[in-house]
Amino acid sequence: MLKVLILEDNNLQRKTISQIVQNRIMINNTDKSYDMEIAISTDNPVDAINYVENHREEMVLAFLDIDLKNKQINGLDIAEHIRQYLRFAEIVFVTTHQELMPLTLRKKVAPLDFIDKDNNMTDQIRECVDIAYEHYQKEISGPSKSTLTYEIMNGIYKQILIEKIYSFESIKGNNRHIKLIAEDAVATIIGNLRDIEQKNEEFFRCNRNTVINLINIEQIDLNSKIIKLKNSSIYNISTRKIKDIKKILKSR
Repeated sequence: MLKVLILEDNNLQRKTISQIVQNRIMINNTDKSYDMEIAISTDNPVDAINYVENHREEMVLAFLDIDLKNKQINGLDIAEHIRQYLRFAEIVFVTTHQELMPLTLRKKVAPLDFIDKDNNMTDQIRECVDIAYEHYQKEISGPSKSTLTYEIMNGIYKQILIEKIYSFESIKGNNRHIKLIAEDAVATIIGNLRDIEQKNEEFFRCNRNTVINLINIEQIDLNSKIIKLKNSSIYNISTRKIKDIKKILKSR
């Protein structure tokens, strides 16, 4: 289901946006209502942040007021937060400040649209709902791509496609962190190899200090007890893991 987040500090305008969105969910250009719901409608940016952080797997259409009066956090801050935490989100800015449009581009939050409150918002909001739902439908009907959510520091999380991960390595003298090696990133993340191995069936503990991604194996030499990955990394296979890797190879 596509969830809708509305952040607007004017009570009347927030109710108006909510009503237009709800009406479009129920009555649209299809023969049935959209698989959508308004999950949160608030004037408090902290509520929006908490929602995003607590619903990271959800797909969201967000209507954000850029200039929130008497608030230290504005709609642009929320947009950046959404891009950091959610794998799919459409962002629509609703504001009277047209001059802020270039700033939204510099922030690289890729908004779907920019709605001027001084104009009649109804048609534009309806159109945004339609387009967002179309994008959502394409996203869920496309090939499934598994992701891993990992913590880079206390309370800060990122996501990466499983297929892009090559391996995880222990860090000598550090029991709280491990090294993530991926197609376009090398990062120190919070965690341990034991827990990482349980995150996905493609993760395999080939030795005491390494978990590899089976998807990205290029070559295995069981005689030499060596695994070569697609990024040319080479890891030893511990003797007690030979039987396990043979079993995995036979099942594929």
